Amino acid sequence: MTPGQVSQMIQVGDEFFFLKLIKRGEEQVMPLEMARTQVETDLSQQRFQQARSDLLAQLRERSRIKVKDRAWQQVVEQLKKEQHDNPEQ
Repeated sequence: MTPGQVSQMIQVGDEFFFLKLIKRGEEQVMPLEMARTQVETDLSQQRFQQARSDLLAQLRERSRIKVKDRAWQQVVEQLKKEQHDNPEQ
């Protein structure tokens, strides 16, 4: 695209966007070692997030939560009281 040029319509989910290039900056080439470090960091984070999601899914699958009605009602009443005492939060 050249400065001032507008893109075609881009759909993202239920929304539609247009992009307009205001100005081009200088092209910069990232040194290989810096790119390698960035890619390794990104992959490590992705793997960690996936492992975390998998672990949470396994824990949820194996877990069973039992809520005592009386204790739950006490928590609800306490939250209502706190909300009433501090309405700006």
